Amino acid sequence: MARRPPRTSYGYLAPPDARVKGWECRDDGCGTGDQPAPPSWPHPCRLCGRPTDPTFEEPWAHDARIHLIRHQLRSPDRYERERARIEQHVWAYKEACFQGDAAAAAAAWQAFRANRPARWQESDTWWIASTALYEMVSLSAVFDDLEPAADELMECYPHVDTRDVEDDNTRRTISRTFVSMCVEWLKSEAAIDHPREAEIYGAMRDVAARIESVLMDHHHRGFQELAEKRAMHRSRAGMAAVRRSAGVAFDGLPPVAWPARGAAQDLARVDAAIAAAETHDDLGPLDDLVRRLGDPALVHLARARRHVVTGDLDAALGELDAGAQRGGRVLPQTLATAGLLLARRDPADLDRAIAWCRTGRAAGLRWWRRTTAADASLARLLLWRALRSEAAPAGGLAEAREAERLMRRRCRPWRGPDADDRLLLQEALAAREALTGRPSDERRHQAWRASVDGPWSAPEKARLAVAWAEWAVGTRVAEFAAEAYQHLVTLATQDAVARQGAAAKQRVLASAQEYAEEAGYWLARTGRYREAAIALETGRAVNLTEVLGRAASGAEFSVGYDEIAAETDDGALVYLAAAKAGGYALVVAGRHDPQYVDLPKLDRATVAGIVGRVQPEAVGVVRLATHREIAPAGPPAVQPMAAALRTMWHAGIGEILLFFARGDVVTLVPVGLFSLLPLHAVGDPGMPGDERAEGRHAGRFSAIRYAPNARTLRRCREALAGDGAGTLLAIDVPKGSGVDSPLRYVARETAEITRRWTGGSAQPIHDCTWAEFRAAADAHTSWHVACHGATEPASILDSRLYFADRQVTLAELLRTLRPGRRRLAVLSACQTNLSGSAMPNEAVGLPSALIQLGFAGVIATAWAVDDLATTYLMTVFYHAWCQEGREPVVALNLAQQWLRGARHADLLALLPDVTPAGGPGEFPYADPIYWAAFAYTGA
Repeated sequence: MARRPPRTSYGYLAPPDARVKGWECRDDGCGTGDQPAPPSWPHPCRLCGRPTDPTFEEPWAHDARIHLIRHQLRSPDRYERERARIEQHVWAYKEACFQGDAAAAAAAWQAFRANRPARWQESDTWWIASTALYEMVSLSAVFDDLEPAADELMECYPHVDTRDVEDDNTRRTISRTFVSMCVEWLKSEAAIDHPREAEIYGAMRDVAARIESVLMDHHHRGFQELAEKRAMHRSRAGMAAVRRSAGVAFDGLPPVAWPARGAAQDLARVDAAIAAAETHDDLGPLDDLVRRLGDPALVHLARARRHVVTGDLDAALGELDAGAQRGGRVLPQTLATAGLLLARRDPADLDRAIAWCRTGRAAGLRWWRRTTAADASLARLLLWRALRSEAAPAGGLAEAREAERLMRRRCRPWRGPDADDRLLLQEALAAREALTGRPSDERRHQAWRASVDGPWSAPEKARLAVAWAEWAVGTRVAEFAAEAYQHLVTLATQDAVARQGAAAKQRVLASAQEYAEEAGYWLARTGRYREAAIALETGRAVNLTEVLGRAASGAEFSVGYDEIAAETDDGALVYLAAAKAGGYALVVAGRHDPQYVDLPKLDRATVAGIVGRVQPEAVGVVRLATHREIAPAGPPAVQPMAAALRTMWHAGIGEILLFFARGDVVTLVPVGLFSLLPLHAVGDPGMPGDERAEGRHAGRFSAIRYAPNARTLRRCREALAGDGAGTLLAIDVPKGSGVDSPLRYVARETAEITRRWTGGSAQPIHDCTWAEFRAAADAHTSWHVACHGATEPASILDSRLYFADRQVTLAELLRTLRPGRRRLAVLSACQTNLSGSAMPNEAVGLPSALIQLGFAGVIATAWAVDDLATTYLMTVFYHAWCQEGREPVVALNLAQQWLRGARHADLLALLPDVTPAGGPGEFPYADPIYWAAFAYTGA
């Protein structure tokens, strides 16, 4: 018996060095095959006993296939001939792509289109055309020849018939194949940002949505791969754009004192003053120093750096130009600073900026010293130009190597390299490896880790971590992205806490808004669920946590999983986040690992779209809820909200609440954009009594509450310690300052809740002024505020409550009222539960402000509420809380369920002298718009 494979039954004789991977029997009615290859030939079929044919690895499989096609073209079987007639063009296309012959590849595509049936979906050979088209599209994706495949897909798209796919095998197979072809096309690197990417993606999602019930696992894996690939690409592009933008103009600017060791004292003092200005927004030391400096060139440089801190790049460049004309010892620093600022202000000036840096380097060179103050800036700009998409590969590699040489000299130990020097060296090495096509990702990852762990300040470590994360997502390796993002969340938090100026803190927190969601996603994708929960906890409500005293410094601003799990004694803690690649939840229900729940339909872009539809004021439009009244039929204005609540329920949040996070109380920690949505109200409930549908809403099985994070929840619980009977301040303002429409039932609401109060004294104030409220507030542990409210999510501190004499903003509330240990604040006003949209992870809003003032719990509203419905709901809530002894969050849930199922007789029994309004039918307040707006935050 021979070891060399024999001539096949279709006439192919492989060369001696051909590698065989298996065998197949081509006998009609048998068709068996297997791997691995047999040890010798001939090899009989195990079923029919006839000699089998070898199957080959590439490229011999490609050579063998054309022999098989030619053999089948002479077959008596009609279907074999038809398949061979089409597949010969598939083979020709692959051969042309192998040879790099674009003209032959285009001709093969044209021949394929000419020979397949025009409406192949309706022909009796649809399966042949479908299989061949799938292979053509897959090959086009492999060889980045996407345009003809896109044409074919979009021609096919209108003819994909998805009717009755569960029972019709032909339609089901064609539909599945179409989705698979789109996935293959979109997997190509060249498809990212391709002009037809959105078109193909939309067609794929449309067909996939129509046949969702018959999609297979490989389709869902493909969707996830597409989402993750694009998430990494866009994360890297976003980080790169931010790091090169004018918004972070002072990051990476050269130090004034050069070299660091042995520098003149006046230069070192300038650096110290600049660091105070950049890190803490303290311009005083820099201004004082500028007035005392005697070197005119140094004065211009110091003034320029001050302008950079205040954001005036044009003025900074003007000062630098004046300083460069004076020359002197700081000329290299001046020109290097000018070059970086010029490139950040306008990337089109990159070439001129590099020329300035080269001039600065030339000015600083000495025969005994080959490094200058301009080297790091020059290296940074060379890397930017080397990695531009339009850069020639050879030129880009030369510039990357020049940058590497510059930074290797800078990073020699005796020169005292700083964090930015280490950062640039790692970026230069990574760029050189990428441009030579010989990356060493594992080694580079370890080098980034070592650089971040160096003896740097918190801001310096944070800058290193951003660069590390940018590199890591570029590798498309989930493990690298997970670790880099994990460090980035921790270090960005430490950076924010370490800064003393409010504007400096806000600047850091604003730039870090997406880090927590991305870190949690990639950590969870790599099976590190505890670390994912810690990342979300760490990056959430940083400023609030610091204000509440959970940490005194960045080094202490850390949290362990046990601290999170300790807050689940009365129910599960659910972190909800929307990353670029997909949404997800982490359900912490004890000391064991959290349960990870994938929410692929709620990725960041989708959630952003929902926010835009239900909260248009998040983009800067002030919305005043002029009265607590809702028309019975449900006006068009509430339809986007109702649709959003249904969408989120069916996109997976319903399953979380029904199957993963059951209990008397479930605590939601919404992260990022989710914090701008009323998650406590998601659902698609039917009418009361409808057993099939009435349970489809968030509060049906558990009382839902919010917490900015687990540490804040703990602080709220600590505020409850020693909570006695307490006293109540209940105020109402029927007609607030500057508002025309009066609230008809707020006085009745105040009277009813005061009658049901069972604690200490209750002080009602009707038509309350701000002065009256401020005078009485400190004496009471619970507040009930029934008035008008206005919200401005884009500038949340300007949101306001309307007292009888004036409007009071959130900023003034925080500034004026004194903190103290308090039990509950009820904000019975419109839209008081909204958070600031500029930094959603910081959870800035009225609930967090009141928690900051010492309240253990806050009840607020997610949208404009009906005046009378609120009076009913609050009356029942105070009865359940005060007279039945329920926990406030449970009492609120009971009141909402009561109002939803209340009949006219129930409402009359509660308030006999009031005629119920609401909607038509037996249950006038069954619509969630009446009862679901109220949300509980805290303990």
